[in-house]
Amino acid sequence: MRFRCLLWRFWHFTALIFDMIKKNDELILKITDVTNLGYGVAKYNGETVFVRSSVTGEVVKAVIIKKYPSYAIAVLKELITASDVRCDNDCAVFPACGGCAYRHIRYDYELTLKKQYVKACFQKEGIDIDVADVIHASEYHYRNKVQYPVSKGKDGRLFLGFFSEYSHRVVSSEGCLTESLCFSHVKQVITELINEFSYSAYDEQSGCGLLRHVFLRCNKRGDVHVCFVINGAALPHMNTFAERLTSLCSEITGVSVNINTDKTNVVLGDKTVNICGSPFLLDEMCGKSFEIDPKSFWQINRNTAEMMYQKGKELLDLRTEQVLLDLYCGIGSIGLSIADIDSSLVGVDIVPEAIEDAKHNAKRNGFSKAQFVCGDADIGFTACHDTFGRIDAAIVDPPRKGLSDKVINDIAASCIDSLLYISCNPATLARDVKKLFSKGFTSNIVYPFDMFPRTGHVETVVMLKR
Repeated sequence: MRFRCLLWRFWHFTALIFDMIKKNDELILKITDVTNLGYGVAKYNGETVFVRSSVTGEVVKAVIIKKYPSYAIAVLKELITASDVRCDNDCAVFPACGGCAYRHIRYDYELTLKKQYVKACFQKEGIDIDVADVIHASEYHYRNKVQYPVSKGKDGRLFLGFFSEYSHRVVSSEGCLTESLCFSHVKQVITELINEFSYSAYDEQSGCGLLRHVFLRCNKRGDVHVCFVINGAALPHMNTFAERLTSLCSEITGVSVNINTDKTNVVLGDKTVNICGSPFLLDEMCGKSFEIDPKSFWQINRNTAEMMYQKGKELLDLRTEQVLLDLYCGIGSIGLSIADIDSSLVGVDIVPEAIEDAKHNAKRNGFSKAQFVCGDADIGFTACHDTFGRIDAAIVDPPRKGLSDKVINDIAASCIDSLLYISCNPATLARDVKKLFSKGFTSNIVYPFDMFPRTGHVETVVMLKR
């Protein structure tokens, strides 16, 4: 009896081993969900398989390309049963560029997925909260900023492209449907000129070569600022090059060079030199005008950002006599868009160039009681008390990692009644909201905004009251 039992266990164990997923396996899979990276989710003998370019409800034949202890990655080989939420890919560079996640999915279903994702992040933290429908503008040509890595093609010519998914291999950027239409002509002229002037492309492996990135930013009117990120002290024939470029592209209002000689994946270096025209781009948001330095943060999707700031203004409902603290303020765009020109405002950000821009922007828009301080967010409450003696409300728009415990404790220890939390990461937002709930704040609804259509990213806004 004991021998038969051992034999059965051995057979069962052997069967499991041989039935486990292996690289290059071809499997028939039923897709039950989609991740925020655009991968369909399936189960095979209890193991999770993520299938690129598949959609909820589909039956597919997929090939395993990577196997990990707890899951596998597969590519779609054959679509056996298509989903009614699938659509034809209309972008020339998807999926090679790795920028978008949802080009194969109808946009209305993408919005549903993003709402579900935000809801799931809060449920994971044990928070039962309403999530509004995703607020959005156009899904096309919304990007007012692009950073093209420069590379050499097989024909020996330099080109401006995008990094392929999960790699630093540069692929073509021609035909991208997310970038602003005003970049097309500028990009074409720059490509011709960098080849005419025989510039070299930076090579990440060797650390040699001159041109690392070409950074374009445009405003509401279609004016463009161009910044060349270089691995060197200067761009050869810099003035002649800039004169040729601006003579061929009347939409260019300024050209600058950013120096980055470090062997790093970080795009921008510490030093930026203005070559010609304006050193900053002037843009508009919520009826205010803003100076934007090449290194300063500015929302990539202006139209949706404007809708988000208007919602923030509505939710905060500030009175003129109230004092507002704006943490992670950048160039002041959020606080200056939400507050009235007679409001008392203190903004804090760690980027010196952004703070200088914020000061100019406050003056440009007639704010006489707006102060901006360079430093970590945790100095904000002290700075605001030192300036105005109190704080009535606060705005936070932290990076993806969310708020530190120090900032959360400062919020709890302050006298503010209203906190507007803007987040680019629903997971850390939900985590922080849970902590703030434990310290006496409450909220009943989350507002998602589709700042990056066709990608897996979603911006979220929560109004918290003490």
